[in-house]
Amino acid sequence: MASKKSNKKVWILLGLILVVVIVALFFRENDDLLVKTETPSFKQIVSTVSASGKIKPESEVKIFSEVNGQVTELLVKEGDRVKSGDLLLKVNPEIYRTALQRADAALSSSRASLANSKARKAQADAQFLLAENSLNRSKSLRNSGAISESEYESALSSFQVAEAELKAAEQTVNSSRYSISSSQAGKDEATENLSRTAIYAPQDGIVTALTIEKGDVILGTGMTKGDELMRISDLGVMEVDVDVNESDIVRVNLADTALIEVDAYPEKKFKGIVTEIANTAINSSLMSTDQVTNFSVKIRILESSYRDLVNEERSNFSPFRSGMSANVEVQTDYINDALSVPITSVTTRTDTISVGKRRDTEKSELSDEEFTLVFVNDNNKASIRIVELGLQDDEYYQIVSGLDKDDEIISGPYDAVSKTLRNNMKIQVEE
Repeated sequence: MASKKSNKKVWILLGLILVVVIVALFFRENDDLLVKTETPSFKQIVSTVSASGKIKPESEVKIFSEVNGQVTELLVKEGDRVKSGDLLLKVNPEIYRTALQRADAALSSSRASLANSKARKAQADAQFLLAENSLNRSKSLRNSGAISESEYESALSSFQVAEAELKAAEQTVNSSRYSISSSQAGKDEATENLSRTAIYAPQDGIVTALTIEKGDVILGTGMTKGDELMRISDLGVMEVDVDVNESDIVRVNLADTALIEVDAYPEKKFKGIVTEIANTAINSSLMSTDQVTNFSVKIRILESSYRDLVNEERSNFSPFRSGMSANVEVQTDYINDALSVPITSVTTRTDTISVGKRRDTEKSELSDEEFTLVFVNDNNKASIRIVELGLQDDEYYQIVSGLDKDDEIISGPYDAVSKTLRNNMKIQVEE
């Protein structure tokens, strides 16, 4: 009787274990990882480099004065349109006019000195000729014994004195000529300085900045940097000057197309083209090793992309102003009909066993080789596909190899793809 009770307990225990196993299997079956899937698609992928910067005129001239003085006339105001050669302002010319008069007087004095030197030279020429003739006669008379040796030596001495005076007169003439050249240069400089008191526009454009008023005393660029007086800008051609990181600059090329977003026009995108790429990093001479290295890239904004914003009635109107902020996406490369998958479906793993790749034993044991891969749905199991990536845009990767167009890739959730999923893990596809 006791044996029967014992067997009954055993069977009851086995039954409970079986129920527990069935319940566990049931809940395990329904506890599979919930994922989203989709099939690869064929898309146009455009690779871009993003950067930000400021808008400025492509052609902008800073106006300085080459002379010091007080502004006596100011003929423009900020916002005026000017043409090349238009008079902008005048600096008090009196001190430079006086300097020109002194230079002119010095030139006249040098010319008078030259005339006097030439007269003295003519006199020295005559005395030299007379002394030379007297010396020749004395030679003949000495040879015939008509004069004594002392009389001959007196004629020779007179000749040598006349010769020295002639050479001195010639040097005086040359010195007077040099003095005239110097005085002429001084007059030319004084004339040029006087002409510099009137400042003209070097190009067509708009006066976009004016830092002086009539009556201000300005410092010229003669010996120092000088004061900036105004800026004249050609607002017909605007550009964005952006800073591109060193890791991206090698992908940017001249004539690349760019899309430009301006904070002042949040609902509109403008088109541009790369016109300049710096070869030297910004502030390279001042940078330390831990600073970010950027390069300046200039992008011309194409007029056709903002023509609808131009006011034809106002010749000096531009939809952009110097200093406006802009974000740029430079299109560096593109491909049509590329087999593509969402960025969220691509991840990396260093688990060589689940990936099915054998690690190179010659590589350092301290660094794990990473494999780029996607997971595909294989009969409700996650299966690894090692892939080779191509171009990338904001949403998709181009798949060069490793994936078929009919594969059902796991595209989310992101945490599951990037961390949780393993090879052959059971999954449940979200409806």
